[in-house]
Formats: sequence, structure tokens, C-alpha cells
Amino acid sequence: MSEVLEDGEMLAEAVVVELVDPKTGEGLAAEVQLEIEYKDRIYGLLIPVDPIVKVLSYDPSDDDSELVEMEPDEFVEIATFVNGKLAKFKCSVEVHADECILIGEPPESVYDDPETLEVETEAGEQELLILFEVKKKRKIGYLIALPTIPPMWPAELLEDGQACLLDDQDIDEELDAAFKQAVEMMLGEDDDYDE
Repeated sequence: MSEVLEDGEMLAEAVVVELVDPKTGEGLAAEVQLEIEYKDRIYGLLIPVDPIVKVLSYDPSDDDSELVEMEPDEFVEIATFVNGKLAKFKCSVEVHADECILIGEPPESVYDDPETLEVETEAGEQELLILFEVKKKRKIGYLIALPTIPPMWPAELLEDGQACLLDDQDIDEELDAAFKQAVEMMLGEDDDYDE
């Protein structure tokens, strides 16, 4: 059986752990949103400390241009150009643990009249807030966009401040139900976490 810890809805103080990518061994700082105990192990739902952003390429000269999400390894090839443009906002995009991370705080003006767009992802529709538009050439541009709902990842909390992301095969029906119950208690509604 699973048990939601008494203070599991909201931890009294922010607990930050290092979420380790098993492929690269690289870590990503993540905040524990809630904890549950299941079969004598501690699990948590984590959100990244630094915002994860999507980098979308498009053709600025074509109003009907398709938006293409860039993979982190593709972004590395244009990082110097994009970050050169973002430097005036004291922001940059870096790749950590196979995710594009926004470093720095965008100016308040970015949020004054925000433009959003809906994109289709593997997990369904997602709303993105466009933070920056960077044009390289007449037909080459990039959008730096922030998901309006940050990703929430299930992970096992390990000793010495580390956590290990769980794959679908790591989450049996009982553990999945325990996560969903905890999310309902935290949010007061049935919301999904990224598996």
C-alpha cells in the first residue's frame, strides 16, 4: 500500500534535489513538490528549478510557416547565435541533462502582452508562452517559448540529495494511483504529471 505523507501536499520548505540523467550522468536541479512513501521507498514529483523552454525554428517570411521544435543537441549548434541575441535581456539558454533551460530572469516587459501558441506534443496539447523571437536571416528564425504549465516528473528520491527519474516500466498501477492521489490533494483537481 502507499501512503501520502502528512505534509505531502506542500512541503514546508522548498527541497531541491539533483535529478540525474542516467544516459549522460548530468544533473538538473529540481524542486520536490510532494513526497509519497511506497514499499519502503520515497518518491516525489519534481519540477525543474530553472524553467525548461522549447526552442522552435520557423520561417519568418512565411505567415504559414511550420514551427519545428529543436532537440537539445540541435540547439547546441545555434546556441552562440541565440544567446548573443538574448544577452541584452541578461538571459541565455543552456542544455542540461538533455533539456533546454532558461538562465536568467526575462524583463517584466516580456509578460506585458504575452503571445501564446498551442502545440501538439506526445502528451497532448500544450500551451506555450513566447518569450523571445530571434531572427537569423530572412527565412530563418527561432522562438524561445515557455510551457505555461511546467513539467512535473515522477522520481525516486535517493540519499545525498539526488533523485532518479522513473520510466513507465518503473511505475506500477499502485504507484501510479498514489501519485495521482497526491496530485489531486495538492492541486485540488485531477491533473497529470509527465511519465
